[in-house]
Amino acid sequence: MNILLVYPAMPPSFWSFSYALRLIGKKAAMPPLSLLTVAGLIPRGEHDIRLVDLNVRDLSDADLAWSDAVFISAMIVQRDSFHEVARRARQAGKITVAGGPYPTSYVGSDELRDVDYLVLDEVEETLHGFLNDLDRGTAACVYRASRKPPITLSPVPRYDLIDLDDYTSMLVQFSRGCPKNCEFCDITKLYGRVPRTKAPGQVLTELGQLYNLGWQGHVFFVDDNFVGNWRAALELMPFLIEWQAERGFPFSFTTEASIDIVRHPALLEAMAAARFEEVFVGIETPSIEALRTMKKHQNIARGDPQFLERAVRALQGYGFEVMAGFILGVDDEPENPFDPMIEFIQEAGIPMATVSLQAVLPGTDLEKRLGREGRLRGDTTGTNFELVLNYVPQKDPALLIEGYERVLDTIYDARLEMYFGRCLTLMTRLRRRHWPKSRWAPSWIRALPTLLWTVPREIPSEIAVSALKFLVRVLRRHPKFLPEALVYIAKGHHLRQMTEQLLISEAFEVCVERELRAIVAELARCAALQVRDMEEHVRAYLEEHLALLRCEYAKVHADFKYRTARSVQRFFVTIKTELRCFGIVHGVELEKF
Repeated sequence: MNILLVYPAMPPSFWSFSYALRLIGKKAAMPPLSLLTVAGLIPRGEHDIRLVDLNVRDLSDADLAWSDAVFISAMIVQRDSFHEVARRARQAGKITVAGGPYPTSYVGSDELRDVDYLVLDEVEETLHGFLNDLDRGTAACVYRASRKPPITLSPVPRYDLIDLDDYTSMLVQFSRGCPKNCEFCDITKLYGRVPRTKAPGQVLTELGQLYNLGWQGHVFFVDDNFVGNWRAALELMPFLIEWQAERGFPFSFTTEASIDIVRHPALLEAMAAARFEEVFVGIETPSIEALRTMKKHQNIARGDPQFLERAVRALQGYGFEVMAGFILGVDDEPENPFDPMIEFIQEAGIPMATVSLQAVLPGTDLEKRLGREGRLRGDTTGTNFELVLNYVPQKDPALLIEGYERVLDTIYDARLEMYFGRCLTLMTRLRRRHWPKSRWAPSWIRALPTLLWTVPREIPSEIAVSALKFLVRVLRRHPKFLPEALVYIAKGHHLRQMTEQLLISEAFEVCVERELRAIVAELARCAALQVRDMEEHVRAYLEEHLALLRCEYAKVHADFKYRTARSVQRFFVTIKTELRCFGIVHGVELEKF
């Protein structure tokens, strides 16, 4: 059987790095580890496999014609692309199979009606049974795991199915699950609260495959919480350090961890020695009251209100850049959570802070609580880059969204002065004691000419001036950080463009609502006053206001027009209805206009 593995497109977000990728000639930030793992579970020789990552290239008709079955893995944020792939596969008469967090969270929903088979939960437990049943013609519609399987059963991902040069980073996984119980998080619902880890030999085998395929550079340990089982993580480190040292430290590592990783200094020392250079932590909010409400107890230290600030500085002192997630709209946050958040991010020296409005994910404790309180309002898009609330916040929603926009527009201001200031603060605090002789990975060496060519042409002049000043300061004060400085410029450009387009698309939606009200009001005024030359007047009024909308719409980047689709559709449906009714009453033909 010819199996086509398809990874849906990711919409633009802080984590997509789409604008930064254009500067360095890459196509996507990270490959689809989920489908590479699925491919590793399919017995070689029994089926032919192809993989299409829609973040790298389009799905062609030839791909579909080759396939017998299309396997799709998706997160909630990939929902729209998921359905487009499923629709095309069904139209082509192919078997459609889906799995991953999105189908698992929405099993039983009509949303998944275009899929023939659902292989849910963790594939190590469900895929083999499904494939055997499919070969025999006895496959069921839904396959669920009866347990959280040991991930020692997980195969080596099929990295050979992708072009590594398309990506800026490779992915490996050491553990699944998280012992914490954050109210808003769906990780424990999907993967459990008992972390399961791979054996050190498994991790080294996966790294060895990447190394043998020619990869050198950044590798992301995409664990739910790298220190969920901190003892196992510590046991991994001597093997990882030795492996890296034998090969001249070809990889730099990033991971995700809870902030209480700072309570394990021996692990932090070992991670620095293994060349971990970045850690993403969920800080969420500086407000202790809000942290308690969201059950983020690991972010609170009794008798130490400055614990988060000290923890960030401690991690930086070990040599880790701290990337952090923040949430606004949490119950019991202060009346003004915006300025304290800006101040915290700036003083902590966190260049990349992903600030989002709270989203209620399916299956979480937060969803259950807000459901009991009657505060749920619709579904989530799954992205951290939205101005839509799917619950009723304690604050006025308009003030919350306005404050959120102000936070983003401040930490990623038009000149990126605050951002570059945080980068310099970070460089001052970093204490990396395990520098390899050369930190220019081959992938970055190849990307450097593209970066130097595109930066002056792609980056707005106001950012370019700030970037030049930033580079001069780095060369004077922190010359060993020059490679990082170039990366920060590319990332900063992306973060500002994302912020700017969020504000532009929101301004356009406000404009749509304003113009809709104005047109409806003008039609009512014309009807009430029996305006002379009514048809001509209305046509002129419509043309004037539609021209304004076209002008505002032109400011929205093509990557973000999807965000405005619903408001545009609503505008035209409403206007068409209003014009039809107006024309019937007053005997004029306006609907086609």
